Amino acid sequence: MAALWSRLRQPSTLYIVVSLLVSFVGFARAFLFMKSLGLVELGVLVFVQAIAQGVVMLQFGLINGGYRIYATDAERDQVKINNLLFSFFGCLLGALVLLWAGVAASGIAFEVSDPMLLAGALLGIAMLASNWLTNTLLGSKLIAELNSINLLAVAIGVAVLPVAYFWGLWGALGATAAQPLVFVLLCLWRNKQLRPTRWAYDRALLGRVIGFGFIPFVAGIFVLLNYQIERWAIAGMLGAEALGRFYLVFLYASLFALVPGAVSSIFFPDAIRAFQSGRMDEFRRIIRKHLVMLLAYLVPVLLLTVFALPPLVALVFPIHRENVGFVFLFLPGLVALVLCDPLTQVLNSALRLQVILWTGLASIVMFGGLILGAHRLGMFSLGAMASIKSAVNIAVFLIFLAYLARHRRAILFARPGP
Repeated sequence: MAALWSRLRQPSTLYIVVSLLVSFVGFARAFLFMKSLGLVELGVLVFVQAIAQGVVMLQFGLINGGYRIYATDAERDQVKINNLLFSFFGCLLGALVLLWAGVAASGIAFEVSDPMLLAGALLGIAMLASNWLTNTLLGSKLIAELNSINLLAVAIGVAVLPVAYFWGLWGALGATAAQPLVFVLLCLWRNKQLRPTRWAYDRALLGRVIGFGFIPFVAGIFVLLNYQIERWAIAGMLGAEALGRFYLVFLYASLFALVPGAVSSIFFPDAIRAFQSGRMDEFRRIIRKHLVMLLAYLVPVLLLTVFALPPLVALVFPIHRENVGFVFLFLPGLVALVLCDPLTQVLNSALRLQVILWTGLASIVMFGGLILGAHRLGMFSLGAMASIKSAVNIAVFLIFLAYLARHRRAILFARPGP
């Protein structure tokens, strides 16, 4: 019992617990949105969030590459990399504000107002900075500090939730942005070493960071592009109200993947270090432990989803009762997506990045092609979208699995040097 209690108190275990808490708060926030906003307003909120995700796509691999360098304990470069990233965020913010001003002056009409467009761009910058600072703390093994900041940010996020009820759509957007903004401010306030010290542009360092991060970034871009295609296809073919109806799927998918994402973040630095130093027994043990933890998570969550989600939605959100079926259609694809994590962990550690890149490209082609085909046949609907998303994720999982099965000995029993 003492050993179990000691294990539960470890920062890495607490990080997963804190991530669960974050997911519950996100769930409560989304519940409040579903209660206080109409379907059209929910659709507009999803559209603004899609803009923010589009901004996140503009980091060009700097966050991916910077995290990998942090994970390999290259302490001499941490200050330089941090300055480089924050300089990039500043340039991107300026470019987005200029772009927004040009769009606003042109009179081009969008699904959302001009202020909402700007709010989406600013939210994207906050998300980028939050992602980067999370990675720096994980890469520096400051997990206890990360837990503390996340808890404070969550507490403040909960405190501002009522604004969504009183201020409608703008209140919902403010409540969404509160957590990443507070996280960034707390992180910089409490960790002096993470504050940018000067404007920086180092061409050699930039090339090194992008060299590590560009291919994983492009693979991540394919994932985000799938999100963009999904949202724009629903909005364009079915309307903003359909986006609101599909909100339950967006919400469930993000919450479903949150804990697996936290687990992957914990294992990533250790897996990289073990592989690069040639400790292959330890590396295989890390991957096995990663897989076991994901399976231990999936079994109870799937049971709860099947038996508890329909009555819960019917009781609390009767307007979304009919939308539960879309979640069930997407559920196999969500399981496949989670099980991809340890596979891509192996490929990233072994620098087998091309397969990640080409698989991501294939997923875009499959996703877009299936949507277009369903539309041409007059069969495109929210149910079709959920089924297409699920089929594409399963196909990606099978591609990764087949590749690793074929190259298992060359990768898992390699003896690379540092």
